[in-house]
Amino acid sequence: MTDVDICNLALLDLGQPAIGAIDNTTKAGRAFEVGYEPTLQELLRDHPWNFARKRIVLAPDPTVPAFDWDNRFKLPSKCVRVLEVNDALTKYKVEGRYLLVNDTAPEVIYIERVDESEFDPLFASAFAAVLAARLCIHMTDNASAVQQLLAVAKDKLDAAKATNALEVP
Repeated sequence: MTDVDICNLALLDLGQPAIGAIDNTTKAGRAFEVGYEPTLQELLRDHPWNFARKRIVLAPDPTVPAFDWDNRFKLPSKCVRVLEVNDALTKYKVEGRYLLVNDTAPEVIYIERVDESEFDPLFASAFAAVLAARLCIHMTDNASAVQQLLAVAKDKLDAAKATNALEVP
């Protein structure tokens, strides 16, 4: 699945024609240029999705925090949410794009902004439904359809989260 495939699923929900690219040549393309990535980031941060879960041992940053923490580590550029550091008991703080922790080589589990080809199919469907709800008024001028699309999106997100939870012992 690609970003355009996901946008076309959203457009299908809206009863709108498909696009060939996310660009400024169509009304839909312009809307997805603005709304796609922020909506995706919100959904990735909202839940510990297994398909986007990654592990890394971080290397220290040369800048030491001014107080409270022993070390600072730059987070991976595609990290959208830190889930765990070392174990559930390790205290840490995320400040900007850095992890502050009293450790010299923290083992970090995080959610990464992965390529669409790695999306779980249920997540991709839910994401498209959320996009459809978000862009409904802009694309259709039909305010009454928003609530219906939000309900569909919620149901799809709930199903994706429930299935995701089954894969975690």
